[in-house]
Amino acid sequence: MHEDKVIEKLIEHDAKLDSLIPLVEEFREFRQEVTSTNEKMLTIMKRLDEDRHFIAAWIQRVEDDLRETKKTVSLHEIELRAVKQRLAM
Repeated sequence: MHEDKVIEKLIEHDAKLDSLIPLVEEFREFRQEVTSTNEKMLTIMKRLDEDRHFIAAWIQRVEDDLRETKKTVSLHEIELRAVKQRLAM
């Protein structure tokens, strides 16, 4: 009688394990999907980071050019004042 119970439980457990096999496969597919999505996001983030570096360098060049332009304008203002003073004499 005891052996019958053990066999019955083994059959129940076997049936439960069989029902878990599709879940395991579903989990593997889900994990692969998550991994794939994470890789895509990582690629996008790397591109954004590279863009950020290029943009920062571009902004630095623009700011440097602006400083040089301001110096040139300042020199031109001085020259214009000198010309105006000479013309006023």
